[in-house]
Amino acid sequence: MAFSTYKELGDVLLEYQIRYQVEAFTFSSHVSASATLTDEINFVTREFAFRGSEAAVCESLLFPILKAAWKPYVHRLTLWSHKPLYDESGLLGTPDYTLTKRSSLGAIVFEGPYVAVIEAKRDDFTGGWGQCMLEMLALRRLNHQPALPVYGIVSNGRSWEIGYLLADVFTLYNKTLFLENLDELMSGLMTIFESCIKNLDNDAASVNGGL
Repeated sequence: MAFSTYKELGDVLLEYQIRYQVEAFTFSSHVSASATLTDEINFVTREFAFRGSEAAVCESLLFPILKAAWKPYVHRLTLWSHKPLYDESGLLGTPDYTLTKRSSLGAIVFEGPYVAVIEAKRDDFTGGWGQCMLEMLALRRLNHQPALPVYGIVSNGRSWEIGYLLADVFTLYNKTLFLENLDELMSGLMTIFESCIKNLDNDAASVNGGL
């Protein structure tokens, strides 16, 4: 099913019988954005028409920020840009960004577990979450590991919303992160990346314990 099939999150939740809840966001990391990243983001917001398209949002804001937050975890996680997702039925769709466990075969090998998707939307967060939810469902199906949470992020470049799917419950964090507070945004993203690694470790321990 195409990721753009549903226009609203509520429609997807109803179709797949997923319960919605809101949860407080607890930061495990508190970091300061580098001067290089801060200067780059200030330049982009001052000089570049990033609101013109979702591609512009991806290239000018999302990727530089995601890359900076991902760097400390590069040996455990891999960040992919516009990588198509396939299953036995064919092409599922192409998220803007996907976060996976780093393959033991190297950085260019795209394989699960898949732990997060990031979707760029100009300003339509309702539609963005509908699309992101379908992407999270696709990742969970590809993982074949229903106990492994899958995170989702929807952003228009300035506002960043984060949630996760576990079993039949979608949880949206009650705190929106903003580009204007780059330190907090970086702290929030790194908190999510650390959670992805912890979840992968817990999942591996559970599998090994069952052997």
